[in-house]
Amino acid sequence: MQVEDKPELSTEMRQILRGWGMAEKSLEKYVNAGFNVITDDHQRAQAQQRCVTLDLYYREKVDLVINGKNTEGSQKIGFFIKALQEDWQNPKAVKEQQDKDHDKKRFNVQKRLKELEKAKESLKKQIDAAKSAIYEEIIQEETIFTPIFESAKAGVTAFRETIFPYDMSAEACFRKGGMSRNLIAVKMEESFPDRFKAINDNFKVQLLMIETEVEELKTQ
Repeated sequence: MQVEDKPELSTEMRQILRGWGMAEKSLEKYVNAGFNVITDDHQRAQAQQRCVTLDLYYREKVDLVINGKNTEGSQKIGFFIKALQEDWQNPKAVKEQQDKDHDKKRFNVQKRLKELEKAKESLKKQIDAAKSAIYEEIIQEETIFTPIFESAKAGVTAFRETIFPYDMSAEACFRKGGMSRNLIAVKMEESFPDRFKAINDNFKVQLLMIETEVEELKTQ
């Protein structure tokens, strides 16, 4: 990645480097190169993202030299230039940055998982609404709905009267919700699979996409 903006270096940084013996010509050469002084493309991109400005990048390397061992006299400039070109970093600072990056990534993963959970809930509500419209159409066709109700009721052997009270109509049993509604809904879809196919297929595709992304995020 090439840097188009004219590189800038503070007077403070220039004075420090001159004090270490860096010739003016060499200083201008490195400053004019900007972040392109870093030979590795990947390291260059990371340095730009981390430091943003050339002055902050130079300050990072100056601090590294100051805190380093065996960097006296002319060694300081040699160490500095090598650090500049290869983006050397303080191990402690690297560890701190890695911890920050890890925490940020974990935060973003948890945030995305919550978003996907909400998306799944929203999808289920949309599907339920779409199916409910078809349920209502079937309920209005008494000659069709009654046999479906009887089939759902016949499939229950335990607690039948609790699930399908004798004093409630077929429609009332469906509208009271709970187990009775679920059992009748299943029979409706079994009786008219074509009317529900598009909805179910769409639901499966979108749900698979959500669950796939959830599994990928959990492995990170």
